[in-house]
Amino acid sequence: MIVNLKNLKSVLKTKISEYEMLNKSLLEMIEKNSTKDALDLIRKEINETQNYINNLQSDIEVMTKQENDTKNEAKKSFYNEIKKPTLARSIKMKTAKDGLNKCNANFYDSIKKSDFAPYDTPYNSIKKEEDKPKKQYPSIQPYNDVMFSNRFLVRFDNDVKLPEWYVRKVNFYLVGKELDISICDCLIERDGKKRPIITEFTNLFAPFRISIDHLDPTGVVLYTERYHGCKVIEIIKGGLDYANDDMATIDLRIMYSDVTYETAH
Repeated sequence: MIVNLKNLKSVLKTKISEYEMLNKSLLEMIEKNSTKDALDLIRKEINETQNYINNLQSDIEVMTKQENDTKNEAKKSFYNEIKKPTLARSIKMKTAKDGLNKCNANFYDSIKKSDFAPYDTPYNSIKKEEDKPKKQYPSIQPYNDVMFSNRFLVRFDNDVKLPEWYVRKVNFYLVGKELDISICDCLIERDGKKRPIITEFTNLFAPFRISIDHLDPTGVVLYTERYHGCKVIEIIKGGLDYANDDMATIDLRIMYSDVTYETAH
């Protein structure tokens, strides 16, 4: 039988399985209070199997190193042979070089004989690319009345003390007359005491109003949406996660009775 690296790895895998089974049998015998002689016998088998596994691993390491060294030597020899100049390769390279020179000579001769080349060299009559007139494109004027999804301010009326910059996102459901507003979970000051912002909405029973200002890129208000008769119908407090370093959020589902639009001009 020819011993190679693949055979050794297969034997090693079998011996490791045998070693695990012996250890499992030893634990079962200890639980059943087997005799000392029986325990000593299985411990001996475990030690012999462990030594056999260690020897196999050493042999595998040695054979792996020898195999890698052999591959590296073969690659090195192969590349050295490629680098050596041969007569056939030299002839091919010279033939290819001569053919390229002949093609270049024919190209220059054809340009010299053409109508647009009055000089001896072919490049004197060829106009450079940068000398050609560049195409002029009309300038694009900015659209000052276009809305941007990240240019807005959400303002609650005086019953809710929430700064505008604590609002992160707004989603609109015009058919159902509902809004989804995502805010940062934070502390606010009410009556001289700091309280969680969620208490502003859990204790809010009277209808209130929300105003959303849409801004241009310079911060000027283009128009304002005013939602009247607003009531909080659902509050979803964001979870906590050690693997996430984003700000904690609270999602509000708000139903309103009417909406009006006011332009700034």
